[in-house]
Amino acid sequence: MKDVFQLIVSSFENLHDQSSRSYNKRVLILETVAKVRLCVVMLDLECDKLITEMFQHFLKAIREDHPENIFSSMENIMTLVLEESEELPVELLSPLLASVKKDNDEVTPIAKRLGEKVFANCAEKLKPYLMQAVESLHISLDEYDSKTVTLVCERDSSTSWAQIYLICLELL
Repeated sequence: MKDVFQLIVSSFENLHDQSSRSYNKRVLILETVAKVRLCVVMLDLECDKLITEMFQHFLKAIREDHPENIFSSMENIMTLVLEESEELPVELLSPLLASVKKDNDEVTPIAKRLGEKVFANCAEKLKPYLMQAVESLHISLDEYDSKTVTLVCERDSSTSWAQIYLICLELL
């Protein structure tokens, strides 16, 4: 089963290439993974490295001219993985954090938007892990361009998660 997931994840690497003969097949695979929640099976099989690789592929492959269904499928998969994970290791959060880091020339604006949207969707789940991840990466909160990360990390008890979510959506 892990070999099948390896093939699936590797197909996401070239999702940016819309001129490829395999592009429509890659999109269909992406939509299927999102629709049938195959990423949950990946979690059950403890395919942590593959999941991290999948996040990296999504953030590198997403393009402004992609149809909305590609963005939403990626967002749904990433959100589902984070929400369904028992623990969120730094390795999994690292690609997301990199997508919203200031002065990261490797990240496109749409990839940044995807990262921010996933942060907003998973704010409550991420809070206990996010500060730990930021500290272990030796990066200050000031180095993140995204107010989403700061809002999640610095949330106090007087601010509801619903308010954080709405603020994050306004920022997007």
